[in-house]
Amino acid sequence: MPTDRAIHEMVARCVSTMVCYHNDERSAETASRAIEEIQAVAQLVNTWNLSYTEIDEVLHQVRSELVLRYGHEAGLRINNEFADAFEQAISLELLTRKQGSRPKVLRIPQAS
Repeated sequence: MPTDRAIHEMVARCVSTMVCYHNDERSAETASRAIEEIQAVAQLVNTWNLSYTEIDEVLHQVRSELVLRYGHEAGLRINNEFADAFEQAISLELLTRKQGSRPKVLRIPQAS
């Protein structure tokens, strides 16, 4: 079970990843960096063996921070991009455990 500090640091890492992604020019490179960070967080979360409820609580903290930082509309949009990528990465981690391999390409949905 992670400590409160470890969870706080993980939330900060998620927010930082999305701040960098949002503030940088959108490109394949920035999306790739964001995906790598989100996958690393997903790997960490999987080692913690958190319940779905506990994961939702952590994701709620990420959402709250993004909304606080960017406002309701932009914060929710950025959070949705993060949540989609995180969900994909968590699913990927679970598949990797079962099958021992992973797909080569993931993409954060591009906002228009």
